[in-house]
Amino acid sequence: MTASRRPRPFSSRSFVQILLVTLVLRLPAPTDACDEIPRYVSMKPKGNPEAPVSAGFTAEYECRPGYRLIVPLVRPTSTVCQADGTWAPPLQDICTRKSCPHPGDPLNGRVEGSTRFGSQMNYFCNEGYDLVGNSVLRCELSGNEVTWSGDPPQCNKILCKPPPQIQNGEFTNSHKDTFEYSEVVTYKCKPSGGSDPYSLVGNSTLRCSGRDEWSSDPPECKVVRCEFPSVTNGKLVSGFGTKFYYKHEVQFECNEGYSLKGSPKIVCEANATWVPEKPRCDKVTYLEQKFCIVNSLEILWDGVRNHHIVKRFCVDSLNKYQMENSPVATRIHLNIYNEIVTYSCKPSVDQMNIHWLERAGSFVLGLIDGTLNLLSVKVKSQ
Repeated sequence: MTASRRPRPFSSRSFVQILLVTLVLRLPAPTDACDEIPRYVSMKPKGNPEAPVSAGFTAEYECRPGYRLIVPLVRPTSTVCQADGTWAPPLQDICTRKSCPHPGDPLNGRVEGSTRFGSQMNYFCNEGYDLVGNSVLRCELSGNEVTWSGDPPQCNKILCKPPPQIQNGEFTNSHKDTFEYSEVVTYKCKPSGGSDPYSLVGNSTLRCSGRDEWSSDPPECKVVRCEFPSVTNGKLVSGFGTKFYYKHEVQFECNEGYSLKGSPKIVCEANATWVPEKPRCDKVTYLEQKFCIVNSLEILWDGVRNHHIVKRFCVDSLNKYQMENSPVATRIHLNIYNEIVTYSCKPSVDQMNIHWLERAGSFVLGLIDGTLNLLSVKVKSQ
């Protein structure tokens, strides 16, 4: 028969162990306090940690490619996840963009822009020079460094090949193989060897305006002779001659009793025709003496439509203002129905009271049955 085991006495050491286990079991388990890690344009967290992270996690930052630390560095480079989901201390950018080396102005040109990472430089050439290469370079990432996207362009002098030769003509400095920008050549015509000379039709001077580009097409050298200009019932008053060549200008006027229709001046143009077309002289109808209201009345044409004004004497023996030597009125050439004319008293006449039935300051003339009649006016003396 075995003896019964007596219970071991409860020691203080065992009590402490039990208490510690109980306290540990009652501590809260760690949780993911921060759902996102702060992101910045110029810097990134080292090691590329993935969110979410627990409270107490420290994010240490470094510059992104293309950026460098700001010197001197006075801002914090790390931040800690707090239990409430925030980060402390809050960070500011500690990095700035790197710069590509300044390329300098090209010979005979200039460059504008920024050398900082992500920026670009624009190239321009001086007048008279052509840009060869890319006009824009960008500061780009190359590994961990920054460099330009290509080689800088050059500004080359603009040159032109000789302009075209023309038949019956020649140009200055025709012996040269190349012409510089803005250099000018002048064309002239050779002697024709006949009775009529060559006329130079077009621009006589051409300018080198771009690489192998001239300011206009070359001129022509050819005989341009217009027919003798004649107008029935008219005559030349300027530009007289026996032969009429390119750009010759003449002017006409009509004989007494005729009115000029068209342009009085015409020019001999490249196709050997007169431009504009020759005018014509039409027979006109006169305002007869019986329509002179008073002998002290001046009648003037209102407008400039190639109508010719001829002065004449107008005598009215019934008018008490008639003076000796018959003051001059006018005879007006009219051949269009309802033309409008204006008139006024001569300086030698005063105290005349004129009353208008219709339009003040004017009266209307109309052709009725081939004769001229005065309409819509009434004149009376005091």
